[in-house]
Amino acid sequence: MGMLALVAVLAGTLASAVAAVLQENLLHAAIALGLGSVLLAVAFFLLDAPYAGGFELSVGAGLISVLFVIAITLTERAGSGHREQCEGCQVDGRTRVAKCGSDGWDATHCSS
Repeated sequence: MGMLALVAVLAGTLASAVAAVLQENLLHAAIALGLGSVLLAVAFFLLDAPYAGGFELSVGAGLISVLFVIAITLTERAGSGHREQCEGCQVDGRTRVAKCGSDGWDATHCSS
C-alpha cells in the first residue's frame, strides 16, 4: 500500500509540474507549482523524511507560492494602466516602432 501511494503522489507531482509549464495564465501556473510542492512534501513524508517534508511544505508550498502569487497579482495590476499606442513600420524586413516614447524609433527611420 505504501509503494502504491508513493507512486500515485509522485505521478500527481509530475502532472502538476507539467500543468504549471503548459499554463498560459501565470496565476494558474503558480498555483499548480504550489500544488506540486505540497505533493512533493507528501512524498517526503511517505519516505519517512519528516524534516524534508516539513521544510518543503513550509518553504516550497507556503512561502514561495505565496510570493509568486503576490508578485503576479501586483505585476498584472501595475501593467493594466494606460498604454501608449505605438505605430510600426517595416525597415529591412523587420518591424520597427515609430513615435512610441522616448526610447522608440522616430518617424525618420520609417521613411526609407
